[in-house]
Amino acid sequence: MCRVLCACETERGGSFLQCCYEEILRPLPRPLCYRTLEGAVDTATALLKLQWDHIFFTGSVSVGKIVARAAAENLTPVTLELGGKCPVIVDENTNIDTAAKRIIWGKCVNAGQTCIAPDYVYCHKNQMSTLIDRMRQHIKDMYGEDPEQSDCFARVINKIHYNRLKALLSDGTVTVGGETNDETCYIAPTILTNRSRLQTDVRRDIRSYPPILEYEDINSVLKFVRSRQKPLVCYLFSNSAKLIDEVKKKVSSGTLDVNDCLMHMMVPTLPFGGVGHSGMGKYHAKPRLTSSPTTSRSCTNPSVWSLSTTSVTPLTTQNGNRT
Repeated sequence: MCRVLCACETERGGSFLQCCYEEILRPLPRPLCYRTLEGAVDTATALLKLQWDHIFFTGSVSVGKIVARAAAENLTPVTLELGGKCPVIVDENTNIDTAAKRIIWGKCVNAGQTCIAPDYVYCHKNQMSTLIDRMRQHIKDMYGEDPEQSDCFARVINKIHYNRLKALLSDGTVTVGGETNDETCYIAPTILTNRSRLQTDVRRDIRSYPPILEYEDINSVLKFVRSRQKPLVCYLFSNSAKLIDEVKKKVSSGTLDVNDCLMHMMVPTLPFGGVGHSGMGKYHAKPRLTSSPTTSRSCTNPSVWSLSTTSVTPLTTQNGNRT
């Protein structure tokens, strides 16, 4: 079976694809079975007119629809990984310090520019101030007093997305961070509260900083999440078996992560994919590029462990119980 890889129409996309070919594909026993192509929209359009056994696409919903329509002309099966909003729900009954650490880590990986980055956080009102305080501290622990000087914090990929994200900073109260650098496309790890336009902007690609909203009634949160397009991942931090089961039943998403962020991608045996506007089909694990039903999804519920690099110690909840 031969495979053709086509990069996105950006200089960085082409360079990345060429690097992958040289370091990963060329050393394989049959490198001639892989071909890489670089080009703009016309190149991708020409490829989509050909007869393929399978098309795998990762990108935006709008382009995903174009790919699906073109594939349908030849009855070609597709796997679409389209990202999608990834809500975070923080219950009153959870270890807030661990939740804050894992949300910040998951959000700041590649400066929030991953398809499974937490997009917005709903936190119970009784834990709101504590969550923000712990997030502020964990940003300092991970990136120092000045994250701009850290070797571990990335930059926004280009000026277009940088300007869009910078403009969104005015839509709420900057509680943490907010510093920017136009020359390097730097936006500091930022926490927004009092988000004025979340109802509309939640449909857009927020990235780089999570708006945090408080709630009192979990039903209002579930109603809000269900009223939007289905997320690629739903993150839930809770020690309540009842709430975990309720979210599992009421929220349709590609994956449900309980008490963790991003780690489901690290488990090679778990299939990964979206549902609805967050994608179709699964990859990773045994199913890979097969048409696995979108009604099945991965659900992870690890114990809440310390993320210390020097030791791995089980933590307890605030009431002293093991998580």
